[in-house]
Amino acid sequence: MPIDPDQCLHELQQDVLDADCRVVRLPAAVEDELAAALLLKGITADYLLRDLGRVQRGTRLLVHAAAGGVGLLVCSWARRLGAVVLGTLSSEEKARVAREHGCEHVIVTRDYRFADAVQRACSGADVVIDGLGDAARDENLAALARRGHWISLGQASGPLAPLPADALLAKSLSFSRPVVFDYVATNEQLAERAQRVWDALADGTIKAPPIERYSLNAAAEAHARLESRATIGALVLLP
Repeated sequence: MPIDPDQCLHELQQDVLDADCRVVRLPAAVEDELAAALLLKGITADYLLRDLGRVQRGTRLLVHAAAGGVGLLVCSWARRLGAVVLGTLSSEEKARVAREHGCEHVIVTRDYRFADAVQRACSGADVVIDGLGDAARDENLAALARRGHWISLGQASGPLAPLPADALLAKSLSFSRPVVFDYVATNEQLAERAQRVWDALADGTIKAPPIERYSLNAAAEAHARLESRATIGALVLLP
């Protein structure tokens, strides 16, 4: 049964929650706007690095849209884990912000050409976190090292065409396309991942991301800004 957010809110106000409602306790130091900007993206960063990428010291990690809301968190968290962090971005301004959040090698490109730069920098990526979609398909395959793993997280450039198994054969590559909600399938899993996000924020592993604020009435403008590839950090809609 789909979860009704309005019903959850009503029950929360009455200090009673249906078992299907998902809530996370915020630390006193985390304000509502920061929680809105950080929680889902932080949980995504957690499962990408911990469960799928298995990122550790020496892992060569390529992050697309490295100055985006998820990208900044992934870069800083991965760097703290000791990874070699590379990121693609569409402007020098974004490159500066990504460097401040731990991206060691920045690749500024607007035409989805990055594989040669990745190979020159680190002889190929062990893990690619990709929100670009179909336009980056061939370059992702070329950028990966042997036994590399491609995580398809989004499709900003358009839907990813079906990927034949033989495309992965040449370098023994692997591919996954995760959905965040499968990694927080229970309240216990949600609480555990959220706590790791709060802990990472508290100890400086991750920073509060830049936040662009829009009213709900300006939601269309916020979406247009996302599509323009001009955003840095997170967008938050306010009542």
